Amino acid sequence: MNIESAYRLIFLTDALTLFRAGELLALRWKNFDLKAPTLQATHALFSGASRWLEGSDTNHLVEGVKTKGSAVPLKIARGLALMLSEHREQSRFNSDEDFIFCRPDGRPYDPNFLRKLVLYPALEAAGIKCRKHTHGFHLFRHSGATMLAEITRDPLIVRDMLRHSQLSTTAGYVKPGGMANGASDLLLEAIFGIRDLIN
Repeated sequence: MNIESAYRLIFLTDALTLFRAGELLALRWKNFDLKAPTLQATHALFSGASRWLEGSDTNHLVEGVKTKGSAVPLKIARGLALMLSEHREQSRFNSDEDFIFCRPDGRPYDPNFLRKLVLYPALEAAGIKCRKHTHGFHLFRHSGATMLAEITRDPLIVRDMLRHSQLSTTAGYVKPGGMANGASDLLLEAIFGIRDLIN
């Protein structure tokens, strides 16, 4: 995707963690543990009036996250952890209280700015027509959940990755289509320890 280099790590982190936009942009360095490696959402960032183009700061950092499960530290890929660590080393704002993803002045990014001026143009450059309420940050959660369900065929893994309290909520994120393909082969292998040789 044609995301400007300054913003790529934000969207890559979102795609690999499936955090809600407000949780992702509220992450501070104290929420990142390189050794584990984990990221933990403890706060959420909410945007106020849509005056972000004028440069006014209308973001509000709120303690707490949507669900109890959202606050559980999320184990992240080692490669992502190393990229975040390198990002911290290169950032002027790298103390524990600083935002992981911040503007040149240290303030957090506004989700509306990132969606409208970074993500939408990148999607359009890729030939994807953006529709209201379907192509924002939440698209990463839905797409990631569907891919994870297809790969693992395990709804509990998907639920835990999305940090949902209820499996029924997770079901609404997974798009049907093709997930049962190969399920019989998986059962055959699990029960008899063999793969289907007739292909």
